[in-house]
Amino acid sequence: MENSIKSDRPSEMFETLRQILALMVTSYPVVVPLLEELKESFRDGLDRISESWPKVQEALAEIPLDSGAAENFTKQLVEVMPELETLFRKAED
Repeated sequence: MENSIKSDRPSEMFETLRQILALMVTSYPVVVPLLEELKESFRDGLDRISESWPKVQEALAEIPLDSGAAENFTKQLVEVMPELETLFRKAED
């Protein structure tokens, strides 16, 4: 009984994979534009962040902060959006 369950798993996984691939192929004309739109929206968002980052830095510079609190805040931001790490590094240079 246990052997038949184990032997059925690969065939079930293969069937599921086949169905997913078939869905992706048939949905390709719909999915690709959505992915492109998502990619553009993400890029636009990062562009807006990079444009506004100097203003944020200026505002933060005016507020007396503990350096540990600033580092902690930056770490938390990077944890949420790892893409920001390169932006922060560029800002430091």
